[in-house]
Amino acid sequence: MKQPLREQFNNILERYDPSFAYMQTPLNNNVFNVLGIQSNEVLICRFLGYLLTPNAGHGLGIVPLQNFLKAIHFPYAPDPASLCSAIVELEDHTDAQRRVDIAIYIADYIIPIEVKIYAPDQRSQLYDYYHYYQDGKKTKISGMYYLTPNGRKPSQESITSKDGHELSNEQYHCISFHTTIQCWLDTLPVSSDQNRLIAQFKEVICAMNNEYRVTKELLEVLGLSEDQISPCPELIASILKHSDIIWERLRLQYLKHCIDIGSLKNQYYVTDFDGSDDKDSHCLLVIKQISDGKTVAWICVDKNLYIVIDHEPKSPQWKYPQEGYAWRYLSPAGTDGTYDLRTPNPAIHSDDVIHLEQILKNEL
Repeated sequence: MKQPLREQFNNILERYDPSFAYMQTPLNNNVFNVLGIQSNEVLICRFLGYLLTPNAGHGLGIVPLQNFLKAIHFPYAPDPASLCSAIVELEDHTDAQRRVDIAIYIADYIIPIEVKIYAPDQRSQLYDYYHYYQDGKKTKISGMYYLTPNGRKPSQESITSKDGHELSNEQYHCISFHTTIQCWLDTLPVSSDQNRLIAQFKEVICAMNNEYRVTKELLEVLGLSEDQISPCPELIASILKHSDIIWERLRLQYLKHCIDIGSLKNQYYVTDFDGSDDKDSHCLLVIKQISDGKTVAWICVDKNLYIVIDHEPKSPQWKYPQEGYAWRYLSPAGTDGTYDLRTPNPAIHSDDVIHLEQILKNEL
């Protein structure tokens, strides 16, 4: 693998390996982690709703809500009486059998907040929510608030209606756990017991941001946008198993950089399989002649990595020759070793290159 890309994979994959300290967070005795709710959006929203409710048991009155409005740069300034009577609704129902995560009703104003930690955007979600509150209720709305770990923008699909209309930039506002919520929590005058709980919630936010940041780096290396894949909170094997598109792209990038055709590079080149001249349904890459573009071999993955050639083989190592073509295993350890690339394999960031010189010299 070319060194710059190898280093990028090394750095990123290390962060998903539980043996590395980067992903270790101080959550062992954290109540959110103990209860298994550190990534549960519904219960995270419940905790935020508790803090925002003026008459809740925290005893802080309107201060959390008042400070939250400042943190999100809410354009209006409700009077104290309106803040005291504010209602915080969780999973506020809309007319399309959907639910907005948090809706704060203050006098004539509505502050709807859609929270996305790991869940993907839904089609026309923010667009429909905004117009539900603007058109269907007797409330004033300054826009939808979109709360994510790092303040990312919603997907184009979410802000676009089914007939192609879009929300303007003024109709939705991106806020983050990492900045907006952290800064807001720092303003709360809390007791020692509440301070411990909020400190543990900050730990959850820190872990959430680390996971999001590493996932984003992985997407950048793979040339994927956040719209194409949903961020996922688990370590690499689990992430990739739940996100086939990430593993497919990572595997392809790895193969394109680790397969070395060596001294034959002036005669052959490796390119993506485009579906034409199909010799194998599991093909990922093809080897073509520079002179005429003819395909001479296919790099494939089924249960293991293997190579297919389009004629009867000269060497006995080839498997099951039939109909003018044959196959054999490929792996960094040698052409007779099996190498599982069907499922996520973190070992790809440390394996040696796969040499094809001898195979191609002997058979082509």
